[in-house]
Amino acid sequence: LTYLDIGNNDISGRVPSSLGILRNMTYLTLNGNDFRDRLPSSLEGLTKLEVLDLSNNEIDGPLLNATNWKSMNKLKVDGNFFTGEVPKSFGAFDSLEILHIQRNKLSGSVD
Repeated sequence: LTYLDIGNNDISGRVPSSLGILRNMTYLTLNGNDFRDRLPSSLEGLTKLEVLDLSNNEIDGPLLNATNWKSMNKLKVDGNFFTGEVPKSFGAFDSLEILHIQRNKLSGSVD
């Protein structure tokens, strides 16, 4: 599976850690649901991700420091409850074209 879009379905609960086994995933959209709690660290292993949209959920805790997301070009995590520093790795994504991190409780900058 390389493409999964389950946005705007009123799905609740935690983001499943089992998504981390989908190593060929390039496009993952979970926006507009009711996902809660912290992101599973298993998502850091999705090294081929180009698009990740977690916007408009109720996810909290720190953002993942996903240094392996070298292909990421669109990252949307706006409209959640993320806290802490913006990971330094976000400034190192060479392919990143779109970054939406507004409407969270984040601090720091993207360098």
